[in-house]
This record gives sequence, structure tokens and C-alpha cells, in this order.
Amino acid sequence: MAGWMLHALSWLLGLFQLISAAVLPRDVTITVPDGITYSAAKHLLCVPTTWSDVASFFLGNYLSHAATVVSFPGESKYVLIMNMALAIVFPAMGAARGLVAIVRHAATISDPVQQALRSRALCMVVRSQDWKPQRDEMMHSLAYVPKELREDEDGCNGYTLLAKHAQSVTEHEKKLKQHQIQVDMKVETPPWVASAVDDVHLEVVPRHFQIFGTYHLPPGYELAYVPPTALVRTLSDIKYSLFSSYSMGSAVIAIIQIIYASVTLYRSRGNQVTQYGYASFAFTVVPYLIMSFINMLGNLVTPAYASMYMVHSEMMDEALNRGGQFQGMVGRLESAPPSSSEFAVFSGSFEQDSKSDDDGWIFKPEDAEDQLAGDSETSVIVEPKEATPKKEAPEQNDESPEGTTTNRKSRTATWFGSIFHSNQKQSSSETDDNEKNPATRGLIICPSCYKFKETAKRSILTANHPDQYPLPGYILYRLTLLVISALPLAVIGGMSHFKAGPSSTVAQRAWTMSWLAVGSVVGGLNASHTLAKKMQFVKDARVHGHFWSKLAETIGFILILLALGAPAIGGFVVVAQMLRDYGSCQLLG
Repeated sequence: MAGWMLHALSWLLGLFQLISAAVLPRDVTITVPDGITYSAAKHLLCVPTTWSDVASFFLGNYLSHAATVVSFPGESKYVLIMNMALAIVFPAMGAARGLVAIVRHAATISDPVQQALRSRALCMVVRSQDWKPQRDEMMHSLAYVPKELREDEDGCNGYTLLAKHAQSVTEHEKKLKQHQIQVDMKVETPPWVASAVDDVHLEVVPRHFQIFGTYHLPPGYELAYVPPTALVRTLSDIKYSLFSSYSMGSAVIAIIQIIYASVTLYRSRGNQVTQYGYASFAFTVVPYLIMSFINMLGNLVTPAYASMYMVHSEMMDEALNRGGQFQGMVGRLESAPPSSSEFAVFSGSFEQDSKSDDDGWIFKPEDAEDQLAGDSETSVIVEPKEATPKKEAPEQNDESPEGTTTNRKSRTATWFGSIFHSNQKQSSSETDDNEKNPATRGLIICPSCYKFKETAKRSILTANHPDQYPLPGYILYRLTLLVISALPLAVIGGMSHFKAGPSSTVAQRAWTMSWLAVGSVVGGLNASHTLAKKMQFVKDARVHGHFWSKLAETIGFILILLALGAPAIGGFVVVAQMLRDYGSCQLLG
């Protein structure tokens, strides 16, 4: 019975289809208003584009992608906004921050302090370039470069000179205590800090960054990032936990933007590519699609920190003795003696020279009495030369989602002085020559930080900043960034075969391709670090800028952004033109 009813129902449905086919016409003509076009072959319905459609396209495919940019620990909103602006003009720059977060992958570490170290959220106290010695304060790990080495290789870093002439370091140390010569003093980044590709070792924490707890830095000190190879011990009496969170909001936004941009790209396979070819406006969203994907991964594998955290160190104790105040440390650096194979080091103290007319200092080596028994006092007088003008090194202007850098070749503060021995006298002519040429004087080097213990395990991507990767890791990072920057070319070539469409103009093709090319080159070279240097005026990392300096900084940033972003601005203009000409289209069926 049931089978018979099923056959009857099937017969009735078939009869209905035959009747419908006979009665209904095969071709249906629909009249549409003027300005609306329909392509039956591609099922594409297009209506005139309004300015709201253009604004919606720009908001959904360009501006909103900036919300996926990875933020680094302690960054202020001002810095984050600038990085978002850079990502809108150069999406490869935004992808570079996401790539750095992926390389750090701090989420794979369970210990909170080590996770913060990998995330670049720990800072320590270091000596700044305007640091000066205090009376009777014992210092160690000092190094001496004689004037002979400085004459042969003028302009080289002091530690670099010592490394090149390691065989004669003992003789150099004896000259410090036995000869009457003049000497310079300056603070340099010591070689026991992890080496870097571009000769930059310590990175100073930018002045606008948020630091957990309370602190007061005495003159001559600043905060710097803890190197990723440092062995940081968690404090046993810590009463608070490190607060971190994963940027799930940014990751969700990235997913939405990836879907939206993918739909935009999918729709371009219709008449748009046929009309405009490789200049199609839908192809301009590809770099932003890639940026959002990279940033989504970066936000998932590296936690976000609203503030940076301080760690205790031997240099912090020195700052405490000078009136510094620090609360909120989460770990400590264990001191370690400097390697004797690198160069000779010595200890000593300073005191004011009461016999000097100027406000000078006398340096006494710790072992002077033992090694120079019977001789009169061996000392180093360090006196500022008021009559001799000094050229100040150019300031490093350095604030980005990557941070401020101390360059060992600049921003050095030098005090002039003389070494004297009671049994020896220096001719006035030699003194005059030394005053005229600072390179003919010896040099006492004070390290910006004392040596601390490091982890034995290192890899090619040990450092948490690209400029500090060992050479193999640095090359790998740059190549990866260049590949990411060039990916849009592969997508455009695969979908358009780089054919020029009949509806595209020379200006449209020129602007869209120059936009893509300049963005790929600037982003591939990770020029955001260079841009950050150009837009910031840094004298002391912890001194807050005044209104006019902040205004000048912002204006400088805008000018550089407009100069390098001219192709992007031109690209935005021609995209708006193409949107107006092409219409707002929708695939049917």
C-alpha cells in the first residue's frame, strides 16, 4: 500500500513539471532602472556606487585591518596609533610586528617571568651616557684603552679596540698606572651583552612606555630591555603576579577581516579582473589580508602586557645608593665576573680633586698601593674643560612597537683629564697637542651594566628584537619578511596573469603597482624602526617630552608618512575612482 502511494506521488510531481514547462515562458525579460547592469553569463548585478559604498569599502578593507596590529609590552596608545597609521599605509610593516610575535612564541613557556622575558616585557637599570662617578664609590669592570690604539684606529669603539689588541691588554693596564698621560672617560655597552648585527647592544626603554610599580631614577641612569639570554631568577617573596592577556579581541577582528577581504577578492573574479586586469581594486586588499593573518597568529602565540616589569640587578643597587627608589620588581639578575679572555679589567674609586681649580675628579685604582709601593700617589684627574667646546653626538630618536636603542658610536659623554705621577712630568707642548686632538688621549671605559649570568642555550633566533639576532637568524628573519611582502605579487599574477584590462588607465596601473612595490620594499626592509628614529627626539629615556617637542615629533612623523606614503595615497585615490566607475556589484545564484 505504501509503495503504491509513493509511485502515485512521483507521477503527480512529474506531471506538474511538464505542465509548468509548457505554460511558463523559457526567456524572461526584466526591465531595470537606468544605471543598473546585469551580466547573465556571470550572474553579476551592478548598481551605481555611492560615496557610502566607497567609504564602506575603505573601512572594511583598509582601515579596520589596523586594529589587528600587534602591540608590544608597555607601549602607550600614542605609539600604538602611530603603528596603526603605518600599517594602513604600509601593511607589510604591520605584518612585521606579527612576525616578531610569532618568532617569540612566548605562550609556549609556562613560567610567568620567563614568559615575560621572551615577550620583551622585562627591564633593568643601566648607566646612561651622562653618568658621572661619585666620591669613594668603588666600581669594577673598568677597562683602559691607551692613546696609541686610539691614534691607529680613530673612531672605533673602545671595547672593539681592546678585542682587536687582546695580546697587549696587560701592557695597556700597566701604562694606566705608570705614565703621565691624559685620559677620556665614557660609558659604553659592554661586550658581555648579547651581540647584535648592527653594533647596537642595549636598547633603552622609550620614555612613554608604562612601567609596573613605582620608581625614581637618579641622574645618570635609565631603563633598558633585559637581553633575552639573561638568566632571570624569580623573586621568592613576590606578592603580585605578572598580568598578561592574549589579544583575543584582535584575533577575532583579524578573523573577521580575513573573511571580509577574502570575499572581496573572490568577487573580483567576475568582470572586475576582465576590465581592469592586474590594476583591479580588489587586488589592493591582498597585503591587508596577509597582514591580518600574520597578526592573528602573533596575537595567539604571544601574550600582551599593558606594562613592563623591572628586575633587580647590581646596577640597580648602585642607583639605590644614589637616591633611587624602586618598587615592583618581579625577578633578579645574578652577577657574574667578566671574562678575563676578553680584555683586562680593573677596579677603583673616584673622589673630588680639592687641589684642582675646576670641578675635577681623582681616580684611584684599587690595587695602586700594592703594585706601586714606594711611589707617590698614582691617580687620574678627570676635569671638565670649560674652555674647550665639545660637539655633542646626535641624539638617537627611537620610539616604535620595536623600542629605543642606545648606539655605542654616538651619544657619548666625555670628560677630559690627565694622569700624573710625581716622579714624571709632561711637557707643555705634548699637553697642548693632547688637548687639540682628543683621540691622542687614553680612554677609561665604564660599562653601562655589569655582567650577569646567561642561559647556556642559544639559537639563531635567541634575541627578542630582529636587530639583535645572530647573523643566521637575522638573514632568516629578513628573507621571511621579504617573502611575506612579495606574496601579493604571486596572488595578483595568478589571478590576472599581469594582463592590463581595457578599462584601466595608465595612471591606475602606475599608482596601484607603485603602491604595492613601495609597500613591499619598505615593509620588507622593516623600515618602521628607521621611521621611528626619525620621528622622536630623545635626550633621556625617562624624561617626559613637553608639548612643543611632542607636537614637533607628531608633525615630523606625519611629514615622513606623507613622503613615503605618496604611492599609497595615490592608490587610494584611483581605487575610489575605479569603485565609482565600476559600480557596486553582487553575484547572483
